[in-house]
Amino acid sequence: MVQTLVMTGSLQVLAQYAKTDSSYKWCFVGSTLFLLGNLSSVNHPGFVPVNIGYRIRGKVALTVEPKIWKYDWPNSIHPFFKKAYINLEEQFPGYVPAVGLSVPYQRFLHKDHCAEMNPIHTLQKFVHDEGKNIDNDFQLFNTCRVGYDMKLFKHRFFSTIPGPTTAYLSTKLADGFKQLDDKRAKWFLENR
Repeated sequence: MVQTLVMTGSLQVLAQYAKTDSSYKWCFVGSTLFLLGNLSSVNHPGFVPVNIGYRIRGKVALTVEPKIWKYDWPNSIHPFFKKAYINLEEQFPGYVPAVGLSVPYQRFLHKDHCAEMNPIHTLQKFVHDEGKNIDNDFQLFNTCRVGYDMKLFKHRFFSTIPGPTTAYLSTKLADGFKQLDDKRAKWFLENR
């Protein structure tokens, strides 16, 4: 990550939407601040996302986002904003490693305001506490965001401040995992 920042910092390019940069129409690379969750000593997610985007037109961008991570709680329990995340009674009887790919569609609406649809298709394994693989699952995890793009460091970087809503659908959950997941909504507004 530090290498990416150093390389990007030395390039003479502007953020993905800067009209004065001749390369703004074709490609950008990004990630997320949720990488900081990997520094946690409790429930380390092993989260590795990479975003490779392509600016189709001035107001439309498509991104390919391969991701890997693991989680120990139902998806609707947000790690930063829900107290249930530290409640051990809500914790799965193991963990769920997941590999996913999403192709988000982002459209700039007015000035720096944008909307995004982000479906991610994931393959998941249910692993018991002893490390034994119990079952496999396919999950469709959809996020819709309305946000504001903030320009940083002389337009070389940008950060999107989103207001997301999320919904997910799993094909089958393993016993023990399903009972805890069924207690929670399959969609939620992420109140930040």
